[in-house]
Amino acid sequence: MKENIWLEGIVVGWVEDGVFYKRLQPEHFLRIPPAISNNVSVLKDAMDAKAIYVCIIDEARNREWWATIDLIWKKGSPEFERKGYGRQIYLKLQYWTPKRPTVQQMSFMEAV
Repeated sequence: MKENIWLEGIVVGWVEDGVFYKRLQPEHFLRIPPAISNNVSVLKDAMDAKAIYVCIIDEARNREWWATIDLIWKKGSPEFERKGYGRQIYLKLQYWTPKRPTVQQMSFMEAV
């Protein structure tokens, strides 16, 4: 069952089968450091909706970026305030994979 995730009255993504899906345009990727940032309350809402994974859909580049929510909390930046975007946490691109991570990949990425 698909459950929409909202932020300030706007649907920002959805959770389906344990995955939080979110579409991002290239300008929403951080450049320094190269990373993907997420709103903290949105991630918490996705977890409440039983999401384990995050899948960022990059339609402009025709690719997906995958990570576990647990990895974002463990290897992500400290929370910070991003003007116009609220409390954020980012995970460097080196930790994201092009496909849903396996259990072995998750263990390896957490060790790096």
